[in-house]
Amino acid sequence: MKRVRVIAEIAIGLLLVVSVVVSFLQPSPVDVARSHCSDQGVPVENLALLGFRGSGTLFGKRETVEFQVQGANPAKKMVVELRQPAYFLPWQVVAFREEVQQ
Repeated sequence: MKRVRVIAEIAIGLLLVVSVVVSFLQPSPVDVARSHCSDQGVPVENLALLGFRGSGTLFGKRETVEFQVQGANPAKKMVVELRQPAYFLPWQVVAFREEVQQ
């Protein structure tokens, strides 16, 4: 009986360690948003980070990242909304929009 308990404790401990390590290997939400803008045809070198804000817990985070598109006429802003279901899972793009600035 003790052997099963020790094996279970070791397995749970290893799962926790692996999940923490994997969470540190995930790209930041700003990097994911920048990559998504690039996939939409906006050159990465034209994106200036305006800011980002987020909320959530270990299980369920949301982040909004805003970029200024340099050289655009009229001035444009890219807004990317992301979510992360759990701290060890990758960020997912939920919404993407372009806003014309006044």
